[in-house]
Amino acid sequence: MGLFNRKPTSDQPTYVVTVTNPDGSSYDPPFNNGGGVAAYGDADRDRRVAAAKKAGKTAHVRRA
Repeated sequence: MGLFNRKPTSDQPTYVVTVTNPDGSSYDPPFNNGGGVAAYGDADRDRRVAAAKKAGKTAHVRRA
């Protein structure tokens, strides 16, 4: 399943995950407007946070 074709369900919380560089400066990944990406459910949120850490970036999460 691709990153952008997930569908929300009523029993999962929705999060917004944004990413910055470790020094706090903005990071604009290719093919993204820099406004963050939705994560549907805790597992999706955790996967996205882990991917940011693996890339050496800092993830910021908030409930949508």
